[in-house]
Amino acid sequence: MTRAELRAYFKELLNRSDCTDTQADQFINLGIRRLERILRVPTMERRIVYTSSGDGVYPIPNDYLELIGLFHADRRLEKTTSSDAFIRPVSGEPSVFWREGPNFIIRPKPAADEQVVLIYYGEFEDFADDGYETFESAVYPDAIIYSALTFAADFFIDERKPLFVDSLSQALTEIQASADKDALAGHDLRLSSPYQGLDY
Repeated sequence: MTRAELRAYFKELLNRSDCTDTQADQFINLGIRRLERILRVPTMERRIVYTSSGDGVYPIPNDYLELIGLFHADRRLEKTTSSDAFIRPVSGEPSVFWREGPNFIIRPKPAADEQVVLIYYGEFEDFADDGYETFESAVYPDAIIYSALTFAADFFIDERKPLFVDSLSQALTEIQASADKDALAGHDLRLSSPYQGLDY
């Protein structure tokens, strides 16, 4: 669904003459922000390749929600705290990182021109305009709409909020179950090292 289609269907379900298009868009945006806090599905996975400058500092992308992994030379780096990092070796192969404000800091520092790969969960794609359809609005329109309706129910003190919440919960369960099933597809259930066979 495009943003215009989401808005129209949202307003049909809300069924209130006093909800403006601007308000509807605000409820939809709030609904999307809520979904971003809850869902962790493959469509939200992002990948960035940094080329090191040699200072060990890597800016966190603006759409960053949650870390999946930070890698150097096909090795997953260990997340630590800045205080713990100071007891680590200052030279040699990069092994640890931590977050410091808007950046990830890696120690020991990767050499200049080496690559560092960040894999993370990112925000949903933004709507460019009313006629634009994002991947999420095409695949999860019900979750977006029912998430938006829960905010509208608060605003208008609507008694149907429990129904909206139940519909949202069902949609989220189905979406996450589908993602989890996809993650297991093609794999057996034998336990293995989480660092074995990295593919990024």
